[in-house]
Amino acid sequence: IDAMGGIDFDVPVDMDYDDPGQDLSIHVQKGYQHLNGYQTMGVFRFRNTYANGDIGRIDVQHQLLKAMTSQFLKLHNIPNLNKLIDIYEKDVTTNLSAGNVMFYVKEFLKLDESAISFETIPANYSGTKNGMSYVFIHVDEWLDYLNTWLNPYTKEITSADVDILYESNGQVVATSGTVQGPNKW
Repeated sequence: IDAMGGIDFDVPVDMDYDDPGQDLSIHVQKGYQHLNGYQTMGVFRFRNTYANGDIGRIDVQHQLLKAMTSQFLKLHNIPNLNKLIDIYEKDVTTNLSAGNVMFYVKEFLKLDESAISFETIPANYSGTKNGMSYVFIHVDEWLDYLNTWLNPYTKEITSADVDILYESNGQVVATSGTVQGPNKW
């Protein structure tokens, strides 16, 4: 973010949070403003005061990623590409070759910002079992999304191809038919 010169973003709520144990201090005011890298990370990490908890945070993260991508794709940020490559080389470990990385960078730079979207897995985000909180994926909706938007193969992904825990009639079951581990739900 700092290599891009910051980011313009409409912060949805006042964000005030301190946690000395994590060396974390978030103080960003509500409203449209220009954020530096530290403030942006604070907006990403802030999780308090959203009416719908973590889902609210995820929604804000999606909006922030969209704003970052949109602003990076603007021509005035292209000269900063060398700074971003230096940061990438220093901070990212990958088995992708330099040629692969350059291919993906070139493809990214061709994107139209309207073609970029973010989704949250369709699920029950307030599920509980044995006093613990769980996210129970809506398997059919998720598979439909996977096959429509993410599946690079000609063969459709089915529930037999994945192993997802979900809730059915008050019971936790798996698409594979087997639930492993000490908790037999």
